[in-house]
Amino acid sequence: MEHINQHKNGQVHMIGIGGSSMSGLASILADKGYRVTGSDIADSAIIQHLRDRGIPVYIGHAAENITGATVIVRTAAVHDDNPEIVAAREKGIPIIERSVLLGQLMTQYEVAIGIAGTHGKTTTTSMTSTIFELAGVNPTIHIGGVLDLIGGSTKSGDSRFFITEACEYVESFLTLRPNIAVILNIDNDHLDYYKNLDNIQKAFTRYAALVPAAGTLIVNYDDPRCMQVLETAVCRKDSISLESMDANWYAGNISFNENGFASFDVYHHGNLFGHFSIFVPGRHNVYNALAAIAISYRCGLTPKDMDRGFRAFHGADRRFDEAGVKNGMRIVHDYAHHPTEIRATIDAAVLQHPNRVITVFQPHTYSRLINLFDAFTGAFDASDITIVTDVYAARETNPGGMSPEDLVDALNAKGKKAVFISSFQDIASYLVKNGQENDLILTIGAGTIEKLSQIILDCEL
Repeated sequence: MEHINQHKNGQVHMIGIGGSSMSGLASILADKGYRVTGSDIADSAIIQHLRDRGIPVYIGHAAENITGATVIVRTAAVHDDNPEIVAAREKGIPIIERSVLLGQLMTQYEVAIGIAGTHGKTTTTSMTSTIFELAGVNPTIHIGGVLDLIGGSTKSGDSRFFITEACEYVESFLTLRPNIAVILNIDNDHLDYYKNLDNIQKAFTRYAALVPAAGTLIVNYDDPRCMQVLETAVCRKDSISLESMDANWYAGNISFNENGFASFDVYHHGNLFGHFSIFVPGRHNVYNALAAIAISYRCGLTPKDMDRGFRAFHGADRRFDEAGVKNGMRIVHDYAHHPTEIRATIDAAVLQHPNRVITVFQPHTYSRLINLFDAFTGAFDASDITIVTDVYAARETNPGGMSPEDLVDALNAKGKKAVFISSFQDIASYLVKNGQENDLILTIGAGTIEKLSQIILDCEL
């Protein structure tokens, strides 16, 4: 397979360069001395930033854009009929997928950390990156979201450490080359691709097999499927737990303050390692923090380094983001779109002791709503009122047979208060009319629902 190292003296052309991951990878390549060009369908602040640092970017796709290129990097969203792909194939220019490039870059670092799991990847990668950055390690970082500390999703460092989020969607993490790998959890998701949970576990098993014998695999002891994957690994093994001191790392004596932030003791092989506090809400974030501790310890960082990082970390982009206050009601947005994530996010909101939690949910893809319908009906148990809006279809078309109204009916049948409202403006009006002082309005989903916060703040009856 073509390797990016072969093109250090050539020209790398990146199609779809304006994306979060692609733009970051372009910056890393440029910092390493590669000559980079790119193209995308529309201009943006990200593209202007790339231009400011000397990377030419073309708006619109055309065959002439690849002039001089010795290798092409594409995203999964770029189809084979793209004129630049067609031209590259006609000229015999090699083409590399984005995820393959990421894996090839990892091999250039002595310590390559890949953080995987159905839930918690972005937060754990961001936590870990914050610890390393504030410890002065200066790692190279690649995150699936924005981290304010590094001014975006990617950062080029000059140390031996590379930290990246490892996404399981369509098995893209199997192109990575970690020597420290983390599996936070294994859960039902992306069933349009995987079909069932056993196939998801098989993919994570293949991911674990990428770790060399001298490397380390860190998994969630409390997740039986994670432990089954750990048994197959040939590398050094590590585990984290909130339930059992039999794990290598155990968080106990967990307490939550009025903001839902946890403080806890950490034990390593049964011995007290340290006491830590985190400043993001919810029990699920204790798991994320414990994984960050296990990674940091393996890389030689101290409890003081970890504590400094946790105190500075106040959340990843789109994770429990405070949007504002309207008529005494707090508005918070979260990217949660899977039943497990939704339940954890609502539970975190409850820990803050609001008057009521009012959840506004935009289902993300029809396949997820259909395949996980029963789980969705149990995800809103702690929500006082649940508003469900139209499905954000993303890459799909409506196959029929299931609707957001069906979810509302199922929730009401369980004795929960739920309503279906299609229009964001109508949702805002409902909330402004029916909301009460100290309610917490939680907008959740991975589609366009994040726009709702401002609509609520602007709503006047």
